[in-house]
Amino acid sequence: MKQLLLFLLILTHSIWAANATNGSMTVTACDSFQWNNATYTTSGKYYSGSPANEILNLTILNSTYATVIVSSYFSYTWPLNNNFYTSSGSYTEILANSNGCDSIVTLELTIYPGIHISPIVFLTGAYDPGTGLMYDSLRVNNLIPLTEPYSAPPYYKPQIGGPGGESVSYLTLGVTGNNAIVDWIFVELRSNVHSSTIIATKRGLLQRDGDIVDADGISPLFFEGIEGGTFYVSVKHRNHLGIMTASPVTLEYNSTDVDFTSPAFLVYENLSISNSPRKIQGSVATMLACDANSNKNTRYNGFNNDKEAVLQSVGYSTPNNTLHAYRTEDLNMDGKVRYNNFNNDRYYIGLNIGMSNLNAVLSQHTPN
Repeated sequence: MKQLLLFLLILTHSIWAANATNGSMTVTACDSFQWNNATYTTSGKYYSGSPANEILNLTILNSTYATVIVSSYFSYTWPLNNNFYTSSGSYTEILANSNGCDSIVTLELTIYPGIHISPIVFLTGAYDPGTGLMYDSLRVNNLIPLTEPYSAPPYYKPQIGGPGGESVSYLTLGVTGNNAIVDWIFVELRSNVHSSTIIATKRGLLQRDGDIVDADGISPLFFEGIEGGTFYVSVKHRNHLGIMTASPVTLEYNSTDVDFTSPAFLVYENLSISNSPRKIQGSVATMLACDANSNKNTRYNGFNNDKEAVLQSVGYSTPNNTLHAYRTEDLNMDGKVRYNNFNNDRYYIGLNIGMSNLNAVLSQHTPN
């Protein structure tokens, strides 16, 4: 339409010019101009023997073309026109350039799938009922590793839907208050048909207030390449027993809260296991602690018991040792591993199992 209006204006001026100069026409056009059944695409002076030696003084101005290549997750808003796109494709916007001709901009857009999730959990080992927050002793003592621990030994957690190796900056670990980092944590998305089938995994950071965030310490967890839908959501920690939603949860690009800290929120239960899948502390539910040997249960006595793992870490011949380290055997998450003495981890196992029945076993309900 803009070209048509411009052509009509030029044509009007040309007729006037032709009348004034006995057959001479001066024309400015965009890209091309038709005259005497011929199409001209370059500027110049053209002559016609019919009907009466007409002269065309032609100036051709060019339209401009540009291509913008963009990749985005889930959706994209093009600043050029503020249009919102959710599908891959080629999109064109026509503007006017400095010549008054068309400026044709093509957007080559690729939309990748992806979903966000904001799980909320409390670890019994770090939880303080007095404040309703978790201790961040590992962070305070500079013990949290800069690279996630789950992809390496002794955990060897699967890397599905993306590589592991997420890292955290010193700046993020310097944050204090409710959003201070407590530890690394492991999140799984599982099939809505077979809850034992893992679709994708992600390693995130746990804040004192229970929020699980991405490695930047702020953003919700992002699962790249995963289409929105329904999934079982499972959360695991290196020395706590894993938990999973009782039913699939709908997840899309916009972040969805999954609050495991609410006792009213239903979690998966294996009916062959007698203990509760979480520890209920008043109005709060926390993940069961004291899996010192990462075998998905907590034992004070018996085969593969967890107090044996604590003793082995400090040394059988030196049970009064204290290790200041980031270790699975640090069950109360104070940055120290102790078999004896004040705040020792052996005693903490007994507290969690119940001092009246130290032969009891607490087992993880979540499959695999």
